[in-house]
Amino acid sequence: MLDAILSPEWEYRSHSFNSKWAPGEEMASMRDGSGDGYFILFTEAGAILTGFSHESQVWQGLLEQGRPPSIFDGIPDEFESFLTEPAFSIDDSTFCL
Repeated sequence: MLDAILSPEWEYRSHSFNSKWAPGEEMASMRDGSGDGYFILFTEAGAILTGFSHESQVWQGLLEQGRPPSIFDGIPDEFESFLTEPAFSIDDSTFCL
């Protein structure tokens, strides 16, 4: 809440939370100003988190091998819409829980 008070405009915040992202869903996000960040979707089925860390081994592997990570293998069907949501920058993800 303090971040929202100090930075009323979303694009200048580090942390954000949307309690009405979609019916039955809430979304939290963080951007650190250096390119790293995460998105968390809270649903009735549970929660899923994805993000980007430029210091992760996955990212280093991408730079060296030029191939996408398999971090989304085994994601439950309930979160399929999460993986196709453009706002979550899925193509840039280096981790997913």
